[in-house]
Amino acid sequence: MKESIPDLEPVLLNEWLHFPLTRDGVREIDLSIHVKQFAQLPQALFTRETLQVLKLDGSLGIHQVCAMPSFNLPNLKTLHLCYAGVFTDDSFLTRLVSSCPSLQDLKVLNCLWEHGDIISISSTSLRRLFLHIERSSKLYEKCSEHVLIDSPNLEYFTFLDNLALRYSITTMNALLKAEIYIGDIGDYHPRTWEDCFESLLSLLRGSSNASHLYLRGSCNEILEYYELKDDQLGVFHNLKHLELVTDWMTKWDKVLLDFLKRSPFLEILSFPKGLFEEGPNR
Repeated sequence: MKESIPDLEPVLLNEWLHFPLTRDGVREIDLSIHVKQFAQLPQALFTRETLQVLKLDGSLGIHQVCAMPSFNLPNLKTLHLCYAGVFTDDSFLTRLVSSCPSLQDLKVLNCLWEHGDIISISSTSLRRLFLHIERSSKLYEKCSEHVLIDSPNLEYFTFLDNLALRYSITTMNALLKAEIYIGDIGDYHPRTWEDCFESLLSLLRGSSNASHLYLRGSCNEILEYYELKDDQLGVFHNLKHLELVTDWMTKWDKVLLDFLKRSPFLEILSFPKGLFEEGPNR
């Protein structure tokens, strides 16, 4: 089911949301609803054992299910949560993923964390992970204390955040492509630039088995702040395609040689926005 409804009476919307759950053996539910008021999200969506695909996009009030004591989705392979509301409990995503032993594709985009202090994802079945960590308006400038990703069989990894205090990432030997976007860390970041440098290095080392690496945002700003030592970045033994994206008034010239030295099998080096990007009046 996929529809975009500009305005609808809550009673009718809630009935519509419950309709697919009246069908025995339903395997795929794809809901895209953007309305002014959050819909009443059925908790039964997260206990339907036959589901293989669950995609929720829009005003779906995910906070209504965050407090559920347990979830049961043993056959779920694809889970997408996009613009679905606020995660009021940091453990929600951890518990939800752990209830999906067959999960292969997880996407979390533009959902808000009310706290976002400790974010943990553990799954040996996961092959694709798209994780966008965004906080509610009063916490935009806050960063996570700890991000843990224990998904050793990941093949595609996309990560967007404003740099956590600490990363713990299990080695991903099957990784084909990693895309990392670090937002503006600004002056509000609670640590020194040296600490930010160490955090980013740990995130990059966790993605070092990728054959295609894509870096954007504040990555270059942080990396160029200190001189990289031989053992800090590690070696990208499988890397064949490196994409470095410049943002406004940033450049990659200082750290480029470090990546080249540590990528012995690199075949493609690309700068989608050029090696240097300056302001509109420069």
